[in-house]
Amino acid sequence: MRTHTEGRHDGCWGRRAVIAAGAAWAASLAGLQCASHRAAHSPAGGRGVCVGGYREVSFPLTLGVERFTKIGLPVPEVLAPFAGVVEVVGGALLLLGLLTRLAAVLLLVDMLVAIVTTKIPILLHDGFWKMAHEARTDWPMLLDALFLLLVGACV
Repeated sequence: MRTHTEGRHDGCWGRRAVIAAGAAWAASLAGLQCASHRAAHSPAGGRGVCVGGYREVSFPLTLGVERFTKIGLPVPEVLAPFAGVVEVVGGALLLLGLLTRLAAVLLLVDMLVAIVTTKIPILLHDGFWKMAHEARTDWPMLLDALFLLLVGACV
């Protein structure tokens, strides 16, 4: 049963992110577009990360400090805004094609912390399928950041 926070598009977002990431690789192989441009502008790339970071900064009680406190991260008053700023600035850098590898490293660390602190406990407590549902955008964002770290920006 869906709650009021789960809309019809929640499940679509993860599929779209995976499809967009795959499309970036396919387009680059076909020589149609620079793969790093497609990855940075995909829903899992800079655009998606910017939106996630903006939400953390804009709604600090539900998506920021309070959430970080529930997770058990140290000094949530510092880490929550820091993570939000990293996501907004890192996503913007990816969108602009500036300091792509540096932004990718920062976002990789951000996504790994998110996966280790939130998704692994879900995996251990509720099983694979619950974790897979909750991590539907985390994995494409992680893979996009890894791809952009390896490839860099378009030249």
